[in-house]
Amino acid sequence: MVAKSQEYLVSYGKTGVLGRFLCASAETLRRGDRVVLQSDRGLTLGTVLCEATERQARILAAEPSGQLLRRLQPADRVALRDNRRREQQLFEAARAVAVELSIPLEILDVELSLDGKRLLLQCLMAPSCDPTQLLDRLAAAHDLQVWLENLALPKEEEAHGGCGKPDCGRGEGGCTSCGSGGCSSCGKGSVDLKPYFAHLREQMDQRRTPLL
Repeated sequence: MVAKSQEYLVSYGKTGVLGRFLCASAETLRRGDRVVLQSDRGLTLGTVLCEATERQARILAAEPSGQLLRRLQPADRVALRDNRRREQQLFEAARAVAVELSIPLEILDVELSLDGKRLLLQCLMAPSCDPTQLLDRLAAAHDLQVWLENLALPKEEEAHGGCGKPDCGRGEGGCTSCGSGGCSSCGKGSVDLKPYFAHLREQMDQRRTPLL
């Protein structure tokens, strides 16, 4: 009889997204352990909250959010330190390009994957905004995959994802503006971000504090 793989609830990413991850190792992890994940954000860091139960799995999603690869190692800490310096440079570069293009988009922060291959732009983006040129320029200039985390995304758009273009690959055929690698405007194609935005919205609702 094959033993069931251990699953953990993990908080990951700068916005503290909650996900359920399959553990790749046999070691037992405890609350607060720092771990390396393969997630919808690429290779990233997370913090273990607890072992996942069947009830939690039903509430969160039918499928895990990714794989828990290992505890944080010294080499990972070095990569994280180097990334923090590079993130500041990428943040300034991205904001400068957005201003130059005069697009209705405000970049609030950036998050670089642990392996330095994927950049996530955390932003507020107007519905009329087409960020394709911004993403393409950043990807070409810095040799990165660039994705958007639109914190202004309304509920109805979270349900189906997509960038709003008629040819964005919501069905068969894919997105003609980006080819098989995924949509440069919304990330559809190679990665499904719908569960991620759903969790993000739930956390934003829980943490929202009235101004008055």
